[in-house]
Amino acid sequence: MILAGRKVVLLARPRIEQALQKGGLRITDRDGRDRSVKSELLSVTADPAAAFPRADVILVTVKSGATQDMAGLIAAHARPDAVILSLQNGVDNADKLRAHVTARPVLAGMVPFNVVQSPEGELPLHLHRASGGKVMIEQGATGLDELLDVEGFAVATHGDIEAVLWGKLLLNLNNALVALSGLPLAAELADRRWRLILAGQIDEALAAMTATGMEPARIAGLRPA
Repeated sequence: MILAGRKVVLLARPRIEQALQKGGLRITDRDGRDRSVKSELLSVTADPAAAFPRADVILVTVKSGATQDMAGLIAAHARPDAVILSLQNGVDNADKLRAHVTARPVLAGMVPFNVVQSPEGELPLHLHRASGGKVMIEQGATGLDELLDVEGFAVATHGDIEAVLWGKLLLNLNNALVALSGLPLAAELADRRWRLILAGQIDEALAAMTATGMEPARIAGLRPA
């Protein structure tokens, strides 16, 4: 988004803040893009009191376990008209945010691809998008999809974001198998033994969803690199 001319402030942990300030940011993806942002072009801070008051839109990307803490920081420091967009795995993070930032609009979103970060200490900080797909966001904020939709980060709205989140949950069942196998994603999916285990997990999850009346959306475009 920075490369597309959007004004972005990054709220990061201190070690990430230091890495970005020292070496800048390199962004690559499986489609062959290899782009860099120099440190002097990055606005990054570890202080939410410095980041949130200026934000029209806040993208929440923390792990689910940190959602309530982040909601408290947003409630304390963000503008009352700021739009909050959860781009997290899981199906209830937007609801958790709404419970704490009741005066602000909160939307849910789904990121279909995985991102690999360079080892700690390596400069510049390198983020690689290793799979594909379009980011889907909940309807409710006019023009938000157009604001976020930039080269290398395709965004569109969806009329049933809950079904999308449950569909992504099915895909995330493979995360534990990748960790157990010790293989890269593409290699793990190419192994029939791991695919059979994943199929069993998906069947069980679909049965549970059917029992509650949930029909997950199909998530397309996830060919791994």
